[in-house]
Amino acid sequence: MRGPVSESEEHPDDPEHDDAPEGANASGEDDFEDDDLDDLDALGVDGVVAQMTGDEPPRRKQHRPPWVSALVVLACLYPLVSMWGDFRYWLRDAEPEPLGDSIEIFEPGAAVPDLANRYVTIEGTPDVQWASVLTKKSGAKVSYLRVLEGGGRLFAAVPRPARDDATTPEYPSTFTGRVSRFGDARAYGWVARLYADEGVTQLFDVTAEAIADAAAAGDASLRLPTTDGRTVIAEADDRIRIVTRRDDARVLLGVESFPDAEAAQAAIAALGYPYISLGEGRTDLRRYVVRIPAAKREAARKALLAKVEGEIDESDPKEGVSVFPLSATYTAPAGEFSVEGDALVFPYGDNTTSPGYTERAGALVEAELDGGRLRIPLSEVHSARVEKPVFVDPDGYLIEVGVDPSSQLKWAILWLLVLAVALTNAGILVASARRRMG
Repeated sequence: MRGPVSESEEHPDDPEHDDAPEGANASGEDDFEDDDLDDLDALGVDGVVAQMTGDEPPRRKQHRPPWVSALVVLACLYPLVSMWGDFRYWLRDAEPEPLGDSIEIFEPGAAVPDLANRYVTIEGTPDVQWASVLTKKSGAKVSYLRVLEGGGRLFAAVPRPARDDATTPEYPSTFTGRVSRFGDARAYGWVARLYADEGVTQLFDVTAEAIADAAAAGDASLRLPTTDGRTVIAEADDRIRIVTRRDDARVLLGVESFPDAEAAQAAIAALGYPYISLGEGRTDLRRYVVRIPAAKREAARKALLAKVEGEIDESDPKEGVSVFPLSATYTAPAGEFSVEGDALVFPYGDNTTSPGYTERAGALVEAELDGGRLRIPLSEVHSARVEKPVFVDPDGYLIEVGVDPSSQLKWAILWLLVLAVALTNAGILVASARRRMG
């Protein structure tokens, strides 16, 4: 009696089984490598086994579309770039860098080192006159101060303590905190508009000799040493103010002490010096310019007082006699100053002060301009000052007082999280590209 017949025994002559090696399908080897590997990648091991046994295969694995990962990577770029400064500042040493006096860093004409995102201590003079207070959304108040030595290139943000607004705030001269580009700060536009609208200027006292030396060089801008040991570069459009003191004196007579105009003029003429009457600028004073040498002015005042009858109330401007040095102030653009001999020469321009007086036929007359220019001997210059408009430089620096590296911890953690998300999605993009290429 025959036993069960195996499949191979019942089909001994089947050509498909004649030459096939055990455990292999010679004719289907290439199909396995191409098709079945694709199935393995799509379904996984469990899915391929289910397919071979006839069970219902699991759903094919769904891959995230590459554009989603690309969009996530692009979305991460902005916070990674914008918060990079915060992360870098967090890595700074806990001890501030001592930079010393700001005048050495912000010397006019010298290149300023890169101070952005550094934790520093710097000394300087706060411009208290133009201290500006900004209230944040949290209610905290911050004073924005210009550091004088930095021109318009260095400002400090100083937190104001909560106290009575009537209390006069105290401003430091040493600033410790984080330095950043002022143009990146939200307060920049507000502070810049304030300085522009108010026409804020910085004043530098210089000498007439320094102006003459710089003007003789013929440069459009004048590099001038200041009287306090600093240096200022007067650009061509910056104004220079000249105050002159001449041998002339301004004589003022009260109308109640000299009620008669002719008698008053006769008293001036009796002094024996050339003079010119300026009329009555105000109803209580008679004004004259008299060429009285400085050493003789007190004697001239006493001579005029001797002609006054009765007692004089010194507190009443309508009474008495005053003799002052005659001062005159002129301004002109720095680029239009020149030197002729021992005198400064510049255009009279829009000045309204008298150009001075000259003696003619024993009297004083107003001097004539030489081609619209003033000629001021150096010996007559009493003082000189450069007036530079303060330009709030967006490439300048803002030092946020009290902000140390440890205060940026939360931003550093957030930056690292965003970086992790970006790297993860970048990895997904690379894997997807490899699948497509393979």
